[in-house]
Amino acid sequence: MVSGQEPGMWHLTDDDGLPSRTVYHTAQDQKGYIWIGTEKGICRFDGKNFKTYKSNEFNDSEILKVEIDPLGRVWFRNLSGQLFYIEDEVIHNAQELFPDKLSNVADFSLDDHSIWIAFQHKTGKDYKYPLTQLPDRKYYLTCLSFDVKGFFAPLYIYDQTFRFFLGFRRSESSTYIFVRHSGSIVNNELLIRLDKTTTKLTTKNTLTYNKEITYRSYYLFEEELFLYFSKLPGNFFLKSLESQTKKKLTYKKKIFLNDFLFLDEKFWLITNEGIIIKDSLSDQSPYSTLLTNKSTNHLMIDNEGNKWISTTGNGIYIITAPQTQLIQTNNFPLPNNEVYSLAYDYTKEKLLVGHSKGQISVLSNNLDNQVITNNSSGRIIDFLIDQSGNYWCVNETELFLVNPNLTVKKHFWGGVKTILQSKDKNIWMGSYNFTHRVRHNKIDSINIEQKNRLLERIIFDRTYALYQDFADNIWIGTANGLHTYRDTAKQFLENGEHI
Repeated sequence: MVSGQEPGMWHLTDDDGLPSRTVYHTAQDQKGYIWIGTEKGICRFDGKNFKTYKSNEFNDSEILKVEIDPLGRVWFRNLSGQLFYIEDEVIHNAQELFPDKLSNVADFSLDDHSIWIAFQHKTGKDYKYPLTQLPDRKYYLTCLSFDVKGFFAPLYIYDQTFRFFLGFRRSESSTYIFVRHSGSIVNNELLIRLDKTTTKLTTKNTLTYNKEITYRSYYLFEEELFLYFSKLPGNFFLKSLESQTKKKLTYKKKIFLNDFLFLDEKFWLITNEGIIIKDSLSDQSPYSTLLTNKSTNHLMIDNEGNKWISTTGNGIYIITAPQTQLIQTNNFPLPNNEVYSLAYDYTKEKLLVGHSKGQISVLSNNLDNQVITNNSSGRIIDFLIDQSGNYWCVNETELFLVNPNLTVKKHFWGGVKTILQSKDKNIWMGSYNFTHRVRHNKIDSINIEQKNRLLERIIFDRTYALYQDFADNIWIGTANGLHTYRDTAKQFLENGEHI
């Protein structure tokens, strides 16, 4: 084992509004919302607040799996085997799409505009011991397709049924099931690659193994099958290579594996005793651990590269992306903890932080803090880092300029709300009653006395936002609508209009 520095991490629990500290699954939709399946229902997290969704049709509120389809609908399954989806904030019971005989959903998996669904049907006593005596059950494989408008086609039910089924798995390009046909021998199982374009199921691999060991689960990476067995005193992987199997990894104590991924050029094992991270699946390779002694269930990577780890009893841990550093401001000196604006100087690799009382923190990568004080009471509400390396600081009481050596270079006037330097180096200012422009060849000349002579008034309106797009149009957000400027200002949207 090797030890390393803990990554940047933050923690969400019921103290933050999570319905339960036991979380099974997470997914992110196209709008960036995180959907969370918990012991006490499904909820949506917008980065600040949680919204929990409930229905009188729930047989139970323990949500085991959540997936998002291409139309933004949220599909989820509960412990009772019910399948639901949320569309336009309304919960729909998917049972309305199935025949009555198919009601107990064992698992589901989204594949573009199709949903693979496995239904379980028990017809006899469910034996627990010995493990080789399976209950008399059947699994039905189905495929539910929908078009680009969301309309569903009739459910397709495959002719084959299975006596043994351990869930859907997705590789980088395919969906698989690992099954045993009804009536087949105990230790002969099939890996089937699913293809929604055909009604026939094609076996990719057949596995025969010693029936004295207990089969737990399987995972896929780069179309190769990783099998998870257990045999006292420890658990281990088998990696299937065509018809051969090779032992890859053993444990000295019994660990239950809940998820398995290849991330950041390493194998991540999500277990009931924390996360194990290994360079390779061999006993000799070193490993590191995260969240030791915490039962971890699932890992999801969001659009920004953050890792969301679901746990039993400990809520959600979020490991921030490698390029992100989580900073707790009480860990280093700031003039005050009120932060009203941020900007980053990529040339000097420094972060500008605007505080109240006219104070600015300039943070380097090692969090050394140089404070600029302007001796005013206003808040710093905006920054501009111009093409010469100067910092234009928008204070509520006045606009002032800081030169590259971080000393105040010049004081201007008050009333400025926002500031922009366009690609032609001109300076644009939005104020309490105008949008102004200063030509780049007059910037060094502007001062309080020459304000009215050097400032061009573009729009006579209170201006809050300025932006230049890729086509070099200037967009101007005012108290009375949105404007654009190319050679002249034009009204784009005003109060009450819609795009």
